[in-house]
Amino acid sequence: MWKTYSAGYIKQNRAICASVRVAAFIAALFLAFLCGLFYHFWQDDVAGVIEEEGAWHGRITGEFDEEDISMISSLPHVENVYVNEVLSGEDGMVVDIIFHPVRSILTDMPAIAAALGLEEEAVSYHYQLLSLYFVRIPGDEQPRLVMPFYLAIIVAVCVSMVLVIYNAFVFTMNTRVHQFGIFASVGATPMQIRICLLQEATAWMPARKMSRMTPLEAIRGSGEMQPVKKKHSPILSFLFGIEGELAGNALKAQKRAFRTSTLSLTLSFMGFMLMQCFFTLSDISTEETYFARYQDVWDIMVTVQNTGIDKIRKNDVATLRELPGVEDVAVYQKAEAVCKMPVTGLSGELTALGGLEALTKGQVIPTEGFLLAEAPVIVLDDESFGQYYGESAEGSIVINRVWDSLHSHFRERAYIPFVQEGQDTLMLCAKQDKGTAVVPVLAYTQEPPVLREEYADYGLVQIMPCSYWEQIKEQIGGAGQDTYIRILVDENLSLAELTELEQKAGQILGGASYAVESENRLQEKFTNNEMIAGYRFVLGGFCILLAVIGVANVFSNTLGFLRLRKREVARYLSVGLTPGGVGRVFALEALVIAGRPVLITVPLVSILTWMMIKASYLQPIVFIKRAPIGPIMIFVLFIFGSVASAYYLGGRKVLRNNISEELRNDMV
Repeated sequence: MWKTYSAGYIKQNRAICASVRVAAFIAALFLAFLCGLFYHFWQDDVAGVIEEEGAWHGRITGEFDEEDISMISSLPHVENVYVNEVLSGEDGMVVDIIFHPVRSILTDMPAIAAALGLEEEAVSYHYQLLSLYFVRIPGDEQPRLVMPFYLAIIVAVCVSMVLVIYNAFVFTMNTRVHQFGIFASVGATPMQIRICLLQEATAWMPARKMSRMTPLEAIRGSGEMQPVKKKHSPILSFLFGIEGELAGNALKAQKRAFRTSTLSLTLSFMGFMLMQCFFTLSDISTEETYFARYQDVWDIMVTVQNTGIDKIRKNDVATLRELPGVEDVAVYQKAEAVCKMPVTGLSGELTALGGLEALTKGQVIPTEGFLLAEAPVIVLDDESFGQYYGESAEGSIVINRVWDSLHSHFRERAYIPFVQEGQDTLMLCAKQDKGTAVVPVLAYTQEPPVLREEYADYGLVQIMPCSYWEQIKEQIGGAGQDTYIRILVDENLSLAELTELEQKAGQILGGASYAVESENRLQEKFTNNEMIAGYRFVLGGFCILLAVIGVANVFSNTLGFLRLRKREVARYLSVGLTPGGVGRVFALEALVIAGRPVLITVPLVSILTWMMIKASYLQPIVFIKRAPIGPIMIFVLFIFGSVASAYYLGGRKVLRNNISEELRNDMV
């Protein structure tokens, strides 16, 4: 019998069944698209980090033999272990370890260090890669919020998809309350009603709710409008008088009916506000740490791959300098070295802080009165070096500064002198081999050359001309494979003109059989803005979908319970409330339904945003000046307008009815 009834209902109500199918299909499609999209975002981030920094999860440095390597590789959670030949040298062998599952690094890495008798300083973690696997290592001071933010968005949208399907089923069931009330009155059990609904592919929770209604309640259809307990609404009553009290009682009576809309609107408000605040913070951070910081440092960057600076033909560089619109060209190569210096040679400011070991948290420790500090080398072409120093010379210009990380943060770095400036020479050592070179110091300065480079925080950077580097490169080694060409152009050039100039530079160097890659600052910024706009569009669409779910629930409840509201309004009118007063009651209900999620969300979003600002060391006033108030207000007004429209349409229909006809109903 139940199968026959279900089949007949589906055939005779194709429109309702189609709406459920469409809701389920859209929810499943949207969820599959979302999961696939964010999975590829995650995979792309992981691949990018692995390509730039390697696939290792943990790294240990020390003296190891084959037995130690075999012991590590035999551990159950170690997927791969290998010796990093590039980084291994005088300081010891560097061993990279990959774990599976990745989270086992939290317990296995300390155990490996303890088994090998290593100090804490000999163990390092790949923080950025591990954060992409949602593994947070104690001691990681960087705020890594991207993946948790993505995960929060996915969870919110998954909840919204569940609400889409749930709301579609609930709405169809509300139209069948009267039918199942009759079935229950003639002997149908709750289990039979539940099975009937489930075999029509209805959700379990709505089916359970429908089956638990009493026959009389289902036939009369009054279950949604009777509050369990009369409660006073002090705030609404104080602000709006009797109309506020009536609106509060009506909302309490419909509390369960509007649960979906309240949850959906709250999630939509929270998701949209968090998204806007997050991307605003991201824009500010990117602008301050990259675009604004390097705005006057580069316009076009050309990377000549697998080519040393001595292989770049001077005629090609001269041709670049003669291009119309080009103001300056600098050619440089990077190399890695270390500087061996006595502890007594450190500056007084650095010594007062506890030496370099205090800033690096023990990573650089003096031995026998000497310490080995990183000394990155920037090799400039002779003409660029002459412009930087003021004349041609053989030797090194020392960038005499070190980041005081004890009294400043990464966003506003404070620098102090690294070494005493009375030293005429410095000893540079090869980072991997045993070669050394005594380098004459031409000058000490805290102003690096105008290059798009992030200089080492705790390194003694050396600036050398190419001609002098040729004399010592055999002893020092460590030269990078690529050469970089930084081009500054007229600031009035447009994006199209800058792109054309970039293409000409690529043709000049590419025609000389170099493998080159190039980029320009304006296009880089434009691409970044487009990417952020795409993220905002996709995530904003998810938030709007959540809002539409909540608004749809408001419409379904407002228009679906017109018969009950007609009796309620007739009762109000019969005791002297004017139609204008009834309209104000409906307006207050709409205000509370749309305003409650805002009141819940604003404090939470404010707290979370404050935490993000604090974690990123950003000045609050900077965020306040660029706070996304406009988009948030438009979104809020859209929700308020939609809810008000639902109540306006429902109220207009209710107020058109005849009072006497409604009062004849014995339910009043």
